[in-house]
Amino acid sequence: MSTAYPAKLLLFGEYSIMQAAPALALPFWAYRADWSWKPSVDRASSQKGLRLLLESMAPNCCLDLGRLEQDLLDGIWLQSNIPHGYGLGSSGSLVAAVYERYGKGKKARGEELILTLAQIETAFHGQSSGIDPLVSYLRKGLFWQDGQSEILGQEIRLGESDRGQLFLLNTKIARQTAPLVQHYLQACAQADFPLVEQEALALAHREASLAFLGQEEGPLAQAFGKISASQYQFFQRMIPDQFKAIWQKGLEGSSYLLKLCGAGGGGFLLGYSNNWGETQRELGAFELLPLVLEDI
Repeated sequence: MSTAYPAKLLLFGEYSIMQAAPALALPFWAYRADWSWKPSVDRASSQKGLRLLLESMAPNCCLDLGRLEQDLLDGIWLQSNIPHGYGLGSSGSLVAAVYERYGKGKKARGEELILTLAQIETAFHGQSSGIDPLVSYLRKGLFWQDGQSEILGQEIRLGESDRGQLFLLNTKIARQTAPLVQHYLQACAQADFPLVEQEALALAHREASLAFLGQEEGPLAQAFGKISASQYQFFQRMIPDQFKAIWQKGLEGSSYLLKLCGAGGGGFLLGYSNNWGETQRELGAFELLPLVLEDI
């Protein structure tokens, strides 16, 4: 039972993916989950989440709920260092682990797999695209476009790059995804919803995804800037108040740019730096985690 389930980073496509825009998500092995039978102070909390999932699923669902219930009685739990409320797919890793261990019959594949994982996560924790658990289940990156997912042979690791540097900024604020997503969906239903601007944002997400995968520094910086500016204009509720000033400073010509990483509201922000040493000085008051792409 040594199989691990990585966290995921949705690098590009947050919120826009709900409008069928492109998105890029990669496994992030700095954080992971795996099954354990060992006694631990964390076991009760983990089992609480697993029991919530158990109670949320219909009896005739795709999971062997009887086996899961018995294993919980015998002491199984999912040990994880994936922080909750940070947009790293903590519930997605749980869903992936549960489906791989307790899925009934032949496992789903292709589009059926993402629908199955989304169905489990939706029952467990509200609306789901299925991307979080799919990245964790496959342990591979995904480029989502036009309703189709392309499996990628890349992952994210911690480390410094000699090119334009992506990084995470830890806001140290846990948040809940569901209220933020609900706010966005309600905004979309309004007559004055800025549709043209959202279409431009979706295009910028696509450009950023392709530039990142192709390691094209100039186009990535340009697309990242578009996303940062658009999100600052239209996603104010998703940006924690104490980070709006440094976000704006980045837009005004500092060595970095910031964007949401997932739903926003806290967790991590994703940054792009064109001068990593200078960015570390400018943002020295915050915990920064440098990210690089790795082929696997």
